[in-house]
Amino acid sequence: MQDRIKRLISSELARQDAVRDAMTLLQSARYDEAISELELLIAASKPDATFFQLIGLAHLLAERPELALRSLDQAIELNCSCAESLYLRGRAYVMLERYQEAQVDFISCSLKDETHAGAHFYRAYLLFLQEKFADAIDYYGLSIKYNPENAQAFLQRGICYEELDQTERALDDYCCSIELAETEPDGWFVRGQLLARMGRFEEAESDYTRTIELDPCHSEAFYARGLVLQEMDCYGKAMDDYTTAIKLDPANGEAFYCRAVLLRYDERHAEAVLDLDAAIALDSQHTEAFIERARAKTALGDHDGALEDFNAALSVEQYPELIRERASCFRAVGNYSLAFSEFARSIELDRRGDSRFET
Repeated sequence: MQDRIKRLISSELARQDAVRDAMTLLQSARYDEAISELELLIAASKPDATFFQLIGLAHLLAERPELALRSLDQAIELNCSCAESLYLRGRAYVMLERYQEAQVDFISCSLKDETHAGAHFYRAYLLFLQEKFADAIDYYGLSIKYNPENAQAFLQRGICYEELDQTERALDDYCCSIELAETEPDGWFVRGQLLARMGRFEEAESDYTRTIELDPCHSEAFYARGLVLQEMDCYGKAMDDYTTAIKLDPANGEAFYCRAVLLRYDERHAEAVLDLDAAIALDSQHTEAFIERARAKTALGDHDGALEDFNAALSVEQYPELIRERASCFRAVGNYSLAFSEFARSIELDRRGDSRFET
């Protein structure tokens, strides 16, 4: 009897050592080595749910969700009461965008362990994707209750508060997120966005600057800082930021558009046209870009080109001011009849108080 107890104790100690070794490999991002070690242990002993769970975790960390599912299915088959395996399988389903199955696993996990902060976090995240922001806030709150150090939970709950126009609560959560993860750029950037919307431009600029310090390739932060610098009449610095944003992300049509507006202010109309060409190539429905390009072409004396752009803009929505500008182009190319007609129509719209109407 004593020998049997000793063997059992020895076996359990060996198992604990194996689990500890596997965790060490996982923490070092040596995922395939951990998987190989665990598979050898499984082959040499009876099936163990913990070993399959750890293999699933390794595949998950290596971003191989389909392989993770196979191992986690086996772990749950061996021990269906393990909340952690259900949680990890839920995360694999999220990576595969199989959200309904993920939600079932997260609910099952939280029913087995109501203190599982991760399950509450992902339940909140899935509700957020469904735009059920109030419900998501409740589950982010539970996640924070059981893990008050989770900066992402504060950050994402703050976004939900913003969606519900609860600005001050959102700001409080962003501040908490930053306090918990000062070296992560996301919190600084999102808080900067909110401060900019609140008209607190100097504070927003500071947050964007900190974002850029932490992530010098954050193109959106350069673009966003350019916007607030422009609001603060710091046009040269704003243009520099738009230029950097474009270098980092040439697909950012809004950065091209905003830089073009500043180039027009600086009477650099030819350069503005090139930027507006790029903005329109990226978004053929960008009405404001057509308008700005029409004005730049007018300044360059290209009235025919300007007419084409005014026509494109006015085919979407019509403003008296734009109609008058198009009338001026008609006059410049010698089409006085259309010019007179356009001026008359703009006056009538002004008289009626119509700022625009659909054609």
